[in-house]
Amino acid sequence: SDGAASLEDAPKSKYEETDETTSEGVEDEEDKDQAGNDKLDKDWSQLVGLPTFKFQHFSAPGKAYDISSFSESKIEKLSKPDPAAMVAYNRRQLSRVYPAGTRVDSSNYDPSLAWAAGCQLVALNFQSCTEGLQINRGRFLENANSGYVLKPLRMREPSSDPAPVSLALWVTVISCTRLPAVNSTDVFDAQVAVQLHGFDEADDVCKTAVVQDNGFNPHFLSGDWNFPPAFSFAVKDAETAMVGIRVWEVNQVGFNQLVGHACIPVLHLRQGFRSVQLYDMQNNRIPLASVMCKINVQAVQRPKRFV
Repeated sequence: SDGAASLEDAPKSKYEETDETTSEGVEDEEDKDQAGNDKLDKDWSQLVGLPTFKFQHFSAPGKAYDISSFSESKIEKLSKPDPAAMVAYNRRQLSRVYPAGTRVDSSNYDPSLAWAAGCQLVALNFQSCTEGLQINRGRFLENANSGYVLKPLRMREPSSDPAPVSLALWVTVISCTRLPAVNSTDVFDAQVAVQLHGFDEADDVCKTAVVQDNGFNPHFLSGDWNFPPAFSFAVKDAETAMVGIRVWEVNQVGFNQLVGHACIPVLHLRQGFRSVQLYDMQNNRIPLASVMCKINVQAVQRPKRFV
């Protein structure tokens, strides 16, 4: 019937090809043992739905179910000189990005670049809650952590407006509530940092004043109870940008400790006075811990659904 996929249209496994070569035109030695026998089970191989192919160039022909893998350095090398070419490539094929093998400490790269390039599968190290993993958790708040997040329309439809959505954002940090104890005490010096994450976004970190000896419910109002100055951000691509809010314990020797964090997609920020839920270093909610902020956004159409 119309619209139904036939078995002939399904992706072929390597055992269904007419020759014994990979997409690169050479024998795949890794899939054969010393005697030259196949190490992969033929029946299992036929279940594979995403054949992998080595990337050659942007104009190379390919099918929608073909997938290529890129290291974090490779995706940066390809995307930064010509972002539009990478986005166009990912409209018709799949890309998988993975951390560099040199990250033996399980650190992470910023996944924002890969998302802005339209990459569908962006792999991260989950052993430690690094900044990259914090950004990843925030990205999937868009659908309440219920699965895949749809890419912006301009990354899916060639006929759509290619220009990203830009806007002006102001964040005023007012206070914190019920911060967890650091080193078994809530008597510590607290500071809040706000940062914009995203491809080609300014990565300046805006910081509040340090509140001394109050790590439980510090506020950042002035002596006459006026609001502190707002942090301003010029967002170049609101559809992929994220706002990171982090609370730090500040000490004299410079080894500051992260108390809690939150990352929120810019287009899902709600205007007005908002209580931002904080998460710990395992990406779990910290009960009752939050940062009170005032959010102002201009020059953007508000989405119907918010986080």
